[in-house]
Amino acid sequence: MEFEFISGDPDERNGFGYSSGMSLPIPHAFIFHATSGDGVYPELEGDVSGIARPRAVRLVAKMSDGSRIEIETQRPPTKLRQRFPWLRGLTFFDQFYPADVEPLAITAYGRDGRLLSRQPL
Repeated sequence: MEFEFISGDPDERNGFGYSSGMSLPIPHAFIFHATSGDGVYPELEGDVSGIARPRAVRLVAKMSDGSRIEIETQRPPTKLRQRFPWLRGLTFFDQFYPADVEPLAITAYGRDGRLLSRQPL
């Protein structure tokens, strides 16, 4: 399966974006995958986006200035989850941040606060 992360109107196909893929069935060990980008206006902001399992209930990005950013995830729309049942096991995110910092790593934590996975960027 392939996911497109697009900025702008997806019907016009002139927005900025990228795609990321994974195979089905989704491996049980999969926690999350993130990609760091420059955003639409790299002089103003950057972004990190990706896919996560719902059990990774908390994603935290460690930034180059020492700060940490909580990353909010979203479930796919209900209609898509009904049409494609495998989407029920995924959440998505696209977190923006100021251009003068960059993410160094993202850490995923479970409901109990336990470390699930860490990905350097």
